[in-house]
Amino acid sequence: MTKIRIKEGARIFQDFYFLRWPNCKPPQKEYKDEKYQFKTKYPDAVFNAIKKDRYWDCWREGYGDRKDYGNGSIFVYDINEVEIVEKNKNG
Repeated sequence: MTKIRIKEGARIFQDFYFLRWPNCKPPQKEYKDEKYQFKTKYPDAVFNAIKKDRYWDCWREGYGDRKDYGNGSIFVYDINEVEIVEKNKNG
């Protein structure tokens, strides 16, 4: 697992939607007392990620993390559209 940040404008797929980051389907709790928007309030958040063949599978609390229900994980469809914060220690 690697820690990453998704770059602004990155092409993503989440819960049957193709979007550009920071547009996404954030968990409802980000907009608890406000009108819900399809845009995260935390565009610089760090995600756990696994690099697949040509994309990143990314998750964090409320974004595919099973600890707290939210919406699904985010798939970044260009491996260069993320900033690596911490590389996988296992190679």
